[in-house]
Formats: sequence, C-alpha cells, structure tokens
Amino acid sequence: RVLGPLREAGLVRSRPGVRGGWELAGDPAGIPLAQVWSLLQGTDPVLGLHGPDPACATGRQVQKSLTTLDRAVADSVTATLRRFTVRDVLTGTLETRPSASES
Repeated sequence: RVLGPLREAGLVRSRPGVRGGWELAGDPAGIPLAQVWSLLQGTDPVLGLHGPDPACATGRQVQKSLTTLDRAVADSVTATLRRFTVRDVLTGTLETRPSASES
C-alpha cells in the first residue's frame, strides 16, 4: 500500500525474483521529501480529524476551525520537507540544512 503510490509516480520500482525487492527509480537527490509526503499523505487530515455530529452547532464550528488549523499544519510540513531530498535521508545530512528562518 505504501509503495504503490510511489511506484505510480515513478519514484520506485520492484524487481521480481529471489533477489527481487524495491529500489529507487531515480537519483535520490532529485526526489524531494515533500513529493513523497504528498503522495503518501494525499488529502488525509494531518491531525486525524473526523466529522462532527451534524446536529451540534458548536461541533460544526470547532470542526471548521480544526480543518483550517489542519491545512496550516500540512502546509508547514510540506514547506519544511521541500528543503530535503531522499538523498539527505540516506546520507544523514538533514541536520546540516538551515531552515528558512535561520538563513
């Protein structure tokens, strides 16, 4: 389930057989983590939100606020992940990249 969307996007491929398995289909430096996140997360809420009781006016208003907050969190995660690639994960260089507020 996890690798399917990555395969459809051309980021990974599978090899059948005894020595088969999954491998990257391209240069890890060319695969931004934001793309991986987007493919795996889709439009699912980041905060695990579920719908309110339709009969509850307070719940509907809170849900609207939480949905707005969820979008802001997702946008922040995406913005952070744009700074890194799969190569950064593989080489352990995530800590060496300054954030936008530090540069």
